[in-house]
Amino acid sequence: MKIDRVISKPLACGINLLNKNKGARNFILINFDKEVSSISIYEDSSLVSLNFFPFGTNSIYKDICQLCSLKENETRTILKKN
Repeated sequence: MKIDRVISKPLACGINLLNKNKGARNFILINFDKEVSSISIYEDSSLVSLNFFPFGTNSIYKDICQLCSLKENETRTILKKN
């Protein structure tokens, strides 16, 4: 298999957002995955900054569980209802 190019998920999401919102030129895209989060900054429809952080939704769920004395499945059920 020949690979012509590799595109990061934040870049692909930004391209998708630009295609859906033709007027968007300057924006910030924040993405929370299970283990890693990212912030991508676009200026004049171009990606100018991309940063990854070693926390995601799993970290947020665990923090809520500890602060509220809930089990993880209870926390997920409550958050999915809203």
